Amino acid sequence: MLGHKRQCTERTWSYTLRVVVGLALWSTSNGQLPQHNRVMLEASGDAGGQHSGDRVGEMSHPSYVLAVDEVIFVSEFWANRVVQLRPGSPATVFTAGGGLDGPWGLVVVGDVLFVASFATDRIHRYNITTTEPLGLFGSENELDCPEGIAVDSNGTLYVASFLTDSIAKYSTAGQFLGHLVVPGLRGPEDVAVLPNNDILVTSHDSDEIFRVSPDGASVEVFASIESPVGLTVGLDGNVYAASYQKHAIVRYDGRTGAFIDLFATGGYLQGPSSLSFATARLLYVTSYENNRLVLYNASTRLSIRYTFGAHQREFVSA
Repeated sequence: MLGHKRQCTERTWSYTLRVVVGLALWSTSNGQLPQHNRVMLEASGDAGGQHSGDRVGEMSHPSYVLAVDEVIFVSEFWANRVVQLRPGSPATVFTAGGGLDGPWGLVVVGDVLFVASFATDRIHRYNITTTEPLGLFGSENELDCPEGIAVDSNGTLYVASFLTDSIAKYSTAGQFLGHLVVPGLRGPEDVAVLPNNDILVTSHDSDEIFRVSPDGASVEVFASIESPVGLTVGLDGNVYAASYQKHAIVRYDGRTGAFIDLFATGGYLQGPSSLSFATARLLYVTSYENNRLVLYNASTRLSIRYTFGAHQREFVSA
């Protein structure tokens, strides 16, 4: 699926940024596929500064996105950095280097941002306001190529451990709490937490999403989907999952797992790897294969303009 799985030490420092803003207009009444109007901004160059606060001129294989209030965090796998996007401001580097190698999953608990480092089998912690590193945790005995991260209402962190076919559990202080072993789980890529604290995990190699109780006592197939990678639970209670090979976002009933519709497909989506809601209507999606961040909205009242590198543009919501 993802060609980087066995090539974590390779680096590419020259690339082209393409940030795509997608305005998705769909009909839930007639079951039609969504129609999209999109605007694309482009900038190109080399990697530039790699320090906290530096402006970002381009993006390289965005692997994960997390919306926290009005701030959007994006992991860039090949650039070994996390960038942040704020309304009315240029995109800047939140963190880079410092042992971060192949950043993937992101989650915020209080004032701490947790970042999964795919190639080093570690979870890094940062102060979300100051960007100060707060240490790291994890080991090869607990994780092997960690990807998606989620937290439940009790403060337990769940990490998809890709090569061990399991979910690692931690406290927010970094204490290892064991593994959730899910029979049939093959290549877990992302995790999400349902309102009752049940865990959803994508099983890329078996084309399934599993639903698991926090103690692992109850396991069931929640939904079937080709090559699932990222997933999230929307504010509407439904589950949105990324089909990497089909270049699509699929929506499921959050209670039953029943298929609802294709939320988005094709177009600028090429290898969607992660998705995160900023509001009930704004959904961000990382498009890994073509270095793009795609935004979908159900309303035409949204006007969006973004800033990257030399482009001084901003987004506003009517």
